[in-house]
Amino acid sequence: MDDILPALREDLRRLTRSSPIRSYCLAVHYGRTACLAFPMSILHASDVPELKCINARALLKLLRYHERCSQHWVWFTCNSSGGYCPSAPKEGNLAKGKQCVPTLWWYEYMCSIFDGLRCTPCGASVRMDTRALDKAIKAALKCPVCEKFAQQQMRI
Repeated sequence: MDDILPALREDLRRLTRSSPIRSYCLAVHYGRTACLAFPMSILHASDVPELKCINARALLKLLRYHERCSQHWVWFTCNSSGGYCPSAPKEGNLAKGKQCVPTLWWYEYMCSIFDGLRCTPCGASVRMDTRALDKAIKAALKCPVCEKFAQQQMRI
């Protein structure tokens, strides 16, 4: 059984990259915590048979989460000047097709979390990695804008 787990993890990674909505549906269906970053246009362009596996509440929860993330999180809205809060090297997709460049401290946190999820794809692995969260908050506290909100928002 242990021999098959690495192959299954790799298959799940490929599925998540190529079909994030399908991945979300399967995770919810099998009782796993799931949270995705994906362009909202996917919802309009995809026929996803796995949607039959979840109820409307789970899909609504995903849509609300996605919209909330694009509205007020400090890592998307920071506008500090003076080099306190450098921008990430990539922009991300937010709700309603909006593009945004997050802060570098949040981007690095997310990269660290994604690396951890590759090895152990479950919510507990994110909660257990307190070093990544502590590092992100420490970096956010150097910015006069992020310091006001980052700690509270990162712990939601």
